[in-house]
Amino acid sequence: MFTEVTVTEGLADDGEAASQLLTTEDKLESVAEELRAAQVVGVDLETTGIDPRTDKARLISLSTTAGSWLIDCSEVDSHPLFSVLSRKTLVMHNAQFDLGFMSHVSSWFFRGCRVRTICCLRRN
Repeated sequence: MFTEVTVTEGLADDGEAASQLLTTEDKLESVAEELRAAQVVGVDLETTGIDPRTDKARLISLSTTAGSWLIDCSEVDSHPLFSVLSRKTLVMHNAQFDLGFMSHVSSWFFRGCRVRTICCLRRN
């Protein structure tokens, strides 16, 4: 049994989510302001490999009801976002993998954070 969910809040007039590619510090700061206003943030990382000690985050995708942003980590330092994200409820797929990279980049990321796992798949 599946439940269909339709998201309409935070979409552009044509029904497509508004998104931006961020490659500069000033754009990153404007996104940090947007994130500060959100309670829940969707996060996804794309990396150069599977080991946070030797590989790097390449892209970070962030989404709220206000919009979606793609951070190019080879062009802009994403560290300033981590202090904002550490205070939010994060929605992630394969969170252990992504959080491994985030905590390696910013060792204080988990200070004061509570991590709760929610399984969204159920077998009947």
